[in-house]
Parts: sequence; C-alpha cells; structure tokens
Amino acid sequence: MRAKTSSSQVASNCQRTKSRKSSSTARIKLAGSASDATLVETSFEIYPGIRFLTPINAVKKTLKLETAQHVRSKVETPGFPQDTLNTHTFGGVFPGGFTRLVLVADSTDQIVSILLVDSSPGTRVENTPDTTGYHTYNFVSGSGKASNGLQIKHQLSPETIGTSVLVVDTLLIDPEDQLPSRKTKYSTAKSPGFSRQKTGKVLERSRWYVPSPVVNLILPCVGG
Repeated sequence: MRAKTSSSQVASNCQRTKSRKSSSTARIKLAGSASDATLVETSFEIYPGIRFLTPINAVKKTLKLETAQHVRSKVETPGFPQDTLNTHTFGGVFPGGFTRLVLVADSTDQIVSILLVDSSPGTRVENTPDTTGYHTYNFVSGSGKASNGLQIKHQLSPETIGTSVLVVDTLLIDPEDQLPSRKTKYSTAKSPGFSRQKTGKVLERSRWYVPSPVVNLILPCVGG
C-alpha cells in the first residue's frame, strides 16, 4: 500500500519553502531535482526495519535503544536546511562493527536519515593517489580533515543508485602512517627495515543512509 506522511516535517529553510499540512499528506522535495515541493511517500525503508519519517520512539524500540543514553545535537553542516534537523547519537556495537549510530530527525523527532560511524577501525587499505580533494568526511556533523595529508574516499553503493535511499560509505585515511616491515639480513643502517607504504591507516569509517527526499532538500542549499 502506498502510504503518505501524516504531516509535513522537513522544511528547507535555506529556500524558505513552507510545507502545507494535512491529515494524510506532506509536501517535500522529490528525489533528484530541486523542483517545487511535491507529495512524497513514506512507505519505503531508510534502514532495515525503519521507514522514512518513523517517530523516534518507535525507531528506538525497533533498534532496542529505549533505555540507551544518547546525545542530541543540531545539524549545522553547510548545505543542510537551517534550523531543521537534529541528531540523536548512540554509542554501542552496531551491525557492521560500527560503534556509533546517529539518528537524524526533523523538528518533530521523526527519522529522516541514519548514519553509522566507527572512529577507531584499526584497519588498513591500499594507498591510491588522491584525485578528488574531498575535505568533508562526515556530512551529518560537518567534520573535515585536519590535515591536507589525509585522504577521504566516498563510495556510493551501486545497488542503491536509482532507489529511494542512497548508501554512502566513507573512509578517512592517513596514507603516511608507517607500518614497519620485517627486517631482513639485507637491512642496513641506511635501510632500517621499513618498506614503501602500500597501505594507509583508516582513521574513521562511516555509512550514511540518505533518502532521496533529504537529498532533494540539500540540492537547493548547494545550488543543485
């Protein structure tokens, strides 16, 4: 059954777009364009078991977080609608080995997006030239790399392209982190046993579930 949201919760302040309320519909941007506000559906899942615009208390119950402590903050990242979204951050162990789960909610605490974060993954990845020049590695918090020497890799899950929810996997990498190699009989004072860096240390990894209506709210703010 094609469901509609019961009220208008997400408004793009950067465009000064006011949403009209009714008992069964909401006006919000459709995916893929910065066009006029249009009715959108809420029947799709933005995360396993969680539908778009589900009230936060229902989400906490589904994820077994009813009694978990969390931190509430306002989303102030440039490019997001102003004074519209808040985050509720929980610590723990979550699917995929992530250690933080961030629920992104509108002004009435209905969930519009979910972010998973691991700030100490302890893994390494292959070093490749940085041709993108990305600065931001956490779009929800607005966190950017502290040094130009760090690398950021964003990857859009191919299976989510063209769907109602995009999944963005991100890595913050230190390509200069030294990994000692085994010393051999050929090691000398001039070559103390360190091999050429072929891998970089992952400092943080994240997975962002972002529904297309939220993408469409951001587009007007960034000139999309």
